[in-house]
Amino acid sequence: MLANQWPGNPSTHIPATCHRLELRRQPATPFPAESQHHITKYSIKNADQYIDHFIVYDFEAILKPTATQHGENTVFTNEPIPVSVSVADSLTEGVRCFVNDDPKMLLTDMFNYIGDVSVKIQQYNVKKYMSLLQKIINAHGMTGEFQESILARPTRCPMWRVGLKRGSMPASLTFTAVLVLDLFAVIGTDNIKSVIKNPSYMCIATADMKMLDITYYVPAGTSYDKYLTTYLGGCKCDDKIRCVCGLGKGLFPYEYITAFNVLNQTTIPPKSAFDSKLRGTSITSDDYERVKFVWDYYEMN
Repeated sequence: MLANQWPGNPSTHIPATCHRLELRRQPATPFPAESQHHITKYSIKNADQYIDHFIVYDFEAILKPTATQHGENTVFTNEPIPVSVSVADSLTEGVRCFVNDDPKMLLTDMFNYIGDVSVKIQQYNVKKYMSLLQKIINAHGMTGEFQESILARPTRCPMWRVGLKRGSMPASLTFTAVLVLDLFAVIGTDNIKSVIKNPSYMCIATADMKMLDITYYVPAGTSYDKYLTTYLGGCKCDDKIRCVCGLGKGLFPYEYITAFNVLNQTTIPPKSAFDSKLRGTSITSDDYERVKFVWDYYEMN
């Protein structure tokens, strides 16, 4: 958050004409270099300068069979249809899973929930950086109305939301490639900033959030399992089959779930359901024992 005084557009600033204080944020890009000399920098010693709470999400999709010709030499054999999303945050440590066969409704449920969580995180941030806010208030002769306006509109500060791309999907296919139209239909297109690369979205930002694809911010080739091991220590349980620590990579029959109603089945999928024709792989007998344990432990029937 940068405090600045100018009459309007910083690029058209006229010296000695400042008369209004604005708090400006750049959700997708650095602050314009040509405006750097207008910025007043504040520092604080009683708190770090990092936003230490965030929200993460993880989409799952069914692979609907299709035979769509794409160009002369390419045939799409399956179409990924997002059907669920899990959302967790680092402040409350709460986890919620949403399931819906309508991608728009799935996104609506997701954003309603993370909107509520964002309020709690922003209130935490306001308290954490109150000394910084007070410096700005004092320096510019502002009143307590400034402080109350922040508390009354707690979702206006960009909130980090990080997504994990599933390794079972093609390298170029992230959730935004599948959901981009529905995503914009839900959050709107006003004041959206995006960073696009190869040709996926690294970042989609509005005034009150930043959505990141985490695969662009970790070393190439990093798997979810390696990510958990590196940052959370990984699973250290002696019995990997009956482990319930939650730090191990799970197993999911991606290519078996080709329609939404498959999720309503009350019997455990067969071992062959976890085979992947795309990768030419199969799970081991120990892996399937793990699947059966998890199925029973979490009463998934």
